[in-house]
Amino acid sequence: MPSGGSNPLVTAEGASPSVISFDHGSLDTLDALGLGDHILAVPKQSLTAYLSDYAGDAYPYAGGLKSLDLGVIRKLQPAGADHRPPGGSA
Repeated sequence: MPSGGSNPLVTAEGASPSVISFDHGSLDTLDALGLGDHILAVPKQSLTAYLSDYAGDAYPYAGGLKSLDLGVIRKLQPAGADHRPPGGSA
């Protein structure tokens, strides 16, 4: 299972925040920070071996930086997303 565990991040309503990742670098950072439990969907194309825990059916394919899956975004209703335009800066 992806790293996660307890962390103090909660919304004002008391629910855990959630995010859809469209970038492997951001997914790696969220995982390294122990926020794996907050990830709803991921970019699955060319997913590296150390992030393979996110390749299963528990994490829908979110699309990529150039092709967001808007249906997944609408369905999951995340609190945030880590999308950056191709060639843009963070």
